[in-house]
Amino acid sequence: MAALDILRFFEEDPPAFDYVLPGMLAGSVGFLMSPGGVGKSMLALGAACGIAAGTKEADLYGFEPKQGKVVYMSA
Repeated sequence: MAALDILRFFEEDPPAFDYVLPGMLAGSVGFLMSPGGVGKSMLALGAACGIAAGTKEADLYGFEPKQGKVVYMSA
């Protein structure tokens, strides 16, 4: 077993968080909930299009997302 270099944790900066959308880390599962008729579906579809396309033109809400895979599930 390799020795743990504790001093390294004080000398190096930790890696930056990888956010897909503001407050949502890459590789996590998101949940969007609010009363009906406030635009949840349009927000989710706009964000999904922006992430899937990865371009500012497809980003309808100013999230500036990185390109990635998207799964949209509506219940």
